[in-house]
Amino acid sequence: MCPIRLVDVKPTETLTALHGLHQLPRGCIASWLAQDQSCPMCKSGGLAGKPSPRTPLTQAR
Repeated sequence: MCPIRLVDVKPTETLTALHGLHQLPRGCIASWLAQDQSCPMCKSGGLAGKPSPRTPLTQAR
């Protein structure tokens, strides 16, 4: 489940890892980081809109 949109993540969605800890849908985290530079899961700051490379959802589980 996406903690930003509060909907189920589709298996075809691409995930983005924040500091390698939390993986969120790419589109959701891009919108989030435009407004807030902290992780929506743990509130860790300093993300500055530069998440780590994306991982397809099928590989992230």
